[in-house]
Amino acid sequence: MHYHFIGIKGIGMSALASYFRSKGIFVTGSDLGLGGHCAKNISKDIDLVIYSLAIKKDNPEIKRAKELKIPCISYAQALGKLTKEKFTIAVSGMHGKSTTASLISLILDKAGLNPTVIVGTKIKEFNYSNFAVGGRPDFRKVNLSNKLKSEISSNGILVIEADEYCSSFLNYWPRILVLLNLEREHLDYFRNLSHIKRIFLEYISHLKKDDFLVVNKEDRNLKEIVKSAKCRVIFFSGKNFRDINPKFRELRDDFSAALKVSEILKIPKEISERAIKNFNGVWRRFDLRTIINGAEIYDDYAHHPTEIKLTLSMAKRITKNSLWVVFQPHQYKRTYLLFKDFVKSFDKADKLILVPIFSVPGRESLNIKRKINSEKLADNILRRWKRLKYKKEIFFMDIKEVHKFLYKNLNKGDLCILMGAGDIYEKIQISYPQNE
Repeated sequence: MHYHFIGIKGIGMSALASYFRSKGIFVTGSDLGLGGHCAKNISKDIDLVIYSLAIKKDNPEIKRAKELKIPCISYAQALGKLTKEKFTIAVSGMHGKSTTASLISLILDKAGLNPTVIVGTKIKEFNYSNFAVGGRPDFRKVNLSNKLKSEISSNGILVIEADEYCSSFLNYWPRILVLLNLEREHLDYFRNLSHIKRIFLEYISHLKKDDFLVVNKEDRNLKEIVKSAKCRVIFFSGKNFRDINPKFRELRDDFSAALKVSEILKIPKEISERAIKNFNGVWRRFDLRTIINGAEIYDDYAHHPTEIKLTLSMAKRITKNSLWVVFQPHQYKRTYLLFKDFVKSFDKADKLILVPIFSVPGRESLNIKRKINSEKLADNILRRWKRLKYKKEIFFMDIKEVHKFLYKNLNKGDLCILMGAGDIYEKIQISYPQNE
């Protein structure tokens, strides 16, 4: 068998490609960073083409595949087929999916359940991989019912990060579904909060009577929509969750959700809590990269106001001196529609550097681009800070100037976060761990 991936460098796509390679399937792929897309990449021997959401319908490789009558499916459709084959645990919500899915994967791994893992990040304990091959589970450390043992033994456990963008998760059929949070996000696709709720309701309807829905009881939007669930509903709360891992204290919701899943699978508490205690975080989620002038430099994927506040709260708690933030807004429409929320998101920063908005190919509007930019965001944040009498500093500069500026201005004891979902971690030259 020969599968071809269009957009293979994407974090989810690369994980899925690794899965199929592990099953003995010959995998090829193309990407803008690998010479681009070309019809010549599609040969008659290809059995299936899998494409990412970023790929447009007029892509030359898709057009050529259709001419050759080669089946073409999206990443979500391909992953959806796997969720029907395996006992699947899916993690959904606007924030925290990668971290929670990684935690669940680590707990299952420590319990001997040997999960297959496909996530949108790199898990440090899995040697900085976004994929784990999985295999036959060992039930000696758990006390599962014979029915669940039989189901899991047949095809194994799959843990996935189930994204809501473009309603991708409607392709998935989990046995355990974790819902972390629900709020306004991806407004270039969803019309409003009501539209988001309707899609989540449809997703929940995939769960059958014997399935499990693990829900954050502190999220009012989730509490509202899960009333119609036909499956077993289990609530979790990070509100009074004790600090098993003090470094990541703000991730209480993620820890609590992961523990609830481990309880469903009858994993001993000491195994679950040990995995959480030893958790080192994941790639680009408050991820320590290097030290400049005695200041710690972290990298973080946060690009929504809620995520930014959470990350800065964590950073402010551990910094000895000034908290620096270098933020690259992600997508013009998100920045425009959530503008007021962004303005309020950086209050914990002492020094804020804004760089130009990262433009997402195929998802931008020229009309919106005329209405918003990082300079406008900087001006409004500064006005807010002056009104609140904050003695903070804000800068706007080209992303190429940031590295030199940090070397010149960071002091020992400062903490600096490079933040955003775009290419900030590539454009600002910082050191990376050798095992990456």
